[in-house]
Amino acid sequence: MSEEFEKELSKKITYATQNEDCVVIHYQPIHNNRTEKIEKYEVLMRLNVDGEILYPNDFLPLSKKDDSYKKLSLIMIDKAFSYFEHKDMEFSINLSIIDIEDDNFNRIFFKKMNQYNIYDKLTIEIVETEKISRSLHFHNFIKRVKLLNCKVAVDDFGTGYSNIEYILDMSEYIDYIKFDGSLIKKIVENPKVQLFVGNLKYLCDNIEVLTVAEYVENKEILEYVDSLGIDYSQGYHIGKPQSHLKCVG
Repeated sequence: MSEEFEKELSKKITYATQNEDCVVIHYQPIHNNRTEKIEKYEVLMRLNVDGEILYPNDFLPLSKKDDSYKKLSLIMIDKAFSYFEHKDMEFSINLSIIDIEDDNFNRIFFKKMNQYNIYDKLTIEIVETEKISRSLHFHNFIKRVKLLNCKVAVDDFGTGYSNIEYILDMSEYIDYIKFDGSLIKKIVENPKVQLFVGNLKYLCDNIEVLTVAEYVENKEILEYVDSLGIDYSQGYHIGKPQSHLKCVG
């Protein structure tokens, strides 16, 4: 990324934090492989600056270099909580160690949870678990949200030993793990990936944690992860992120 390009992107991110209409929330369905129904949605953020759509991979790395990331996270949370407040549907949001270790973020986050009363609808997806496995802030945070009847999911599972070690240490507080998409994309044709994911599924079954396969991009992948007994599927074959949900009360 050139210095000039980064400077222009930084301006767009700052503009979005100052103009909340630029922060657009999309919702991607998560399919229950047992009931064959859509049971929940993951909240995903986009930026729309003068008609240009920016995706998380475009703006998140740069936004994490200053307070822009925290501001965007809080805008996303307020919009998501408001959207699901009166809907009979579960949803998940992504939080990182940057969010969890920030006292001001925590104060506003728990205030918003109380304001919208969405405790039992909310799943918090923890990203960048390699960075949080030793974090005392995280341990306190996850215990607090569990006391409020929220659910907890761990994203990108299977990407490293510390990720797995962290699951074992915190399994009593974890409801779901989401298999890393780089594994699921290869699972139909790669026997080593099949064996690895199968062993991870066996681990999750024994610690009583439900499983989600991401990047389910076609029927063959869906059928294979279903045959392994993975509980949920998410990906373009299930449904692309949309700005509104249909037929949700």
